[in-house]
Amino acid sequence: MKHSVSPCAPLTGHDSPSRHDPLAGRDPLSEQLKFAEHCHPTQHGILPAQGGLYPILDADWLATSAPTWLQADHPEHLAERLQACAIPLVQLRCKGSGGEQYEFMARWMAALRAKAPQVAVIVNDRVDLALALAADGVHVGQEDLPVAVCRRLLGAHKIIGLSTHSLTEITAAATSGADYIGFGPIFPTRSKADAHTVQGIMALAAACRTSTLPLVAIGGIDSKGIQSVAQAGAWAAAMISGWFATDGSTDCLEQLAAAWRHPDSINVPSS
Repeated sequence: MKHSVSPCAPLTGHDSPSRHDPLAGRDPLSEQLKFAEHCHPTQHGILPAQGGLYPILDADWLATSAPTWLQADHPEHLAERLQACAIPLVQLRCKGSGGEQYEFMARWMAALRAKAPQVAVIVNDRVDLALALAADGVHVGQEDLPVAVCRRLLGAHKIIGLSTHSLTEITAAATSGADYIGFGPIFPTRSKADAHTVQGIMALAAACRTSTLPLVAIGGIDSKGIQSVAQAGAWAAAMISGWFATDGSTDCLEQLAAAWRHPDSINVPSS
């Protein structure tokens, strides 16, 4: 990468959360109320009224493969772009130690709350960090904390997403208490070392027909596949790198969002 500080860098005594907290002075309750004005209740939590692109801000990818300007740590600029393009949700994911995860997520949470108040912020796996950061919800996998436990900890009005990889898991998710499910990988992906078997568009379409919950497609989705994913019936498309243009900018974000809304009529530049 181009600089010496990783987005998920270890904490030191001078930048630990207790001494330098990016969320210091913020009012989580008022921020939650502002976000809720643009949402509607689901069976359990609150989801944005419309699906669409679901960017994942992954610490490992940001540290090794992100465009230079983003590696240089400009979360506010990116947050402004997400707000301007009416992105409904974003997920924060960091697989480092507890302190690393807090520092990464707190920095991005502060930027998103300040510059993208209408974007729902979902924390990957860590229910405790979702609570500590007043996030809008959490996304868990099949082997993580059960959805029912997440619900007891988070309460009725937080968003809970659950990863699925088969029609059996999709059927079970309907009564799990989750607000949406993730399904994939749809296409081959290099962003996750332990990715499951590639599902493909036909399996995605079957999953969408089976699911009674909003379905988020994930895995290898970029500008070449966004329209087929939308046409298959997915509620949203989760993307780690596919929403960046080939020159590393977010210039294709608006075109991708438009392609999602009008999958039969929009040409999207290559990402």
